[in-house]
Amino acid sequence: EALAAVVLLAASLVLLGRRRFRGQVILAVAIGYGVFRFAFEYLRDDPERAQLLGFSGAQLISLAVVPACAMIYLVLATRARRGTA
Repeated sequence: EALAAVVLLAASLVLLGRRRFRGQVILAVAIGYGVFRFAFEYLRDDPERAQLLGFSGAQLISLAVVPACAMIYLVLATRARRGTA
């Protein structure tokens, strides 16, 4: 997880220098963290955690956050390209 955090930090610093719209960096980090969290939950050996449909609570949150942030990212990126941001 620490390595994933370093990767997210590095990616966010690179993106910060190239950002095209406000919120781009935090949305990208939220998407990346959600993907990492979803994957890492499979590696955890925590049978007592609450599960729904075979997913942990963190995975369910990731399943909500990643698509929501991705949609917002696409809308803001489209507006920035059109110059209406």
